[in-house]
Amino acid sequence: MGFLRKAISASHGNDSVTIVPKGARMTGDLLIEGSLHINGDFDGLLDTQGTLMVGRGGSFRGQARAHEVILSGQYEGELHCDRLQILKGGLFRGRVACDQFVLEEKSEFLGERIQPGAEAQLLEEARELLDQPVPIKPEVTLDNLLDSLPTQVSLKDS
Repeated sequence: MGFLRKAISASHGNDSVTIVPKGARMTGDLLIEGSLHINGDFDGLLDTQGTLMVGRGGSFRGQARAHEVILSGQYEGELHCDRLQILKGGLFRGRVACDQFVLEEKSEFLGERIQPGAEAQLLEEARELLDQPVPIKPEVTLDNLLDSLPTQVSLKDS
């Protein structure tokens, strides 16, 4: 029980921890103010102001937003957090936007890390490109092609 208490972020002031035990499977959307500790399987969408912990035998598939993520098990999907820590034996597959990133020895990260806010910047740049007029090339016709040919050709004997 001491391990769970240590991982809870004191800045949020909520000591509640929801546990998905080994052998259990949870599917769907979950919005909680406390922390979530997964030793079983979770598939879906998670939004928490606390800590998401995926234990050694646990797995998470889907999208999550959390203050902190501590990963000893497997995570597959998209993640937005302030801090991601992948412990020994942990595996992350997907895309993460986080300020702090810790990757311990004998852990795996297979994916993409972007800085928070980078998505908004990329979307804005894409919108600007889409708003720009596309240069229209003149249609190629036989008349246009003939007009582009030179009027004189000189041949030299070498």
